[in-house]
Amino acid sequence: MAEGSAASAGYKVKWVEAASLFTPICLQNQNGPCPLLAIANALFLRGDLDLKRGTTEISDEYLQSLMTEYLYRVNGSVKEGPEEWVA
Repeated sequence: MAEGSAASAGYKVKWVEAASLFTPICLQNQNGPCPLLAIANALFLRGDLDLKRGTTEISDEYLQSLMTEYLYRVNGSVKEGPEEWVA
């Protein structure tokens, strides 16, 4: 992630101990509600998403790709929807 780049948003990562495991938590970079981080942090706490231990920053694009991979993994192939959605 390029430091000071306005085009590329990113998040600091804090590691917390939850249920005897170290879990990553993404921190907001601006004030206000952030549903993406709320969902991502819930998935990190559940163990559904993971980062390499010691990661201190994550780009917005990488976080979105982790969540997209998770959605594909839990939903299997898409059976309905626009043609470009069908797996």
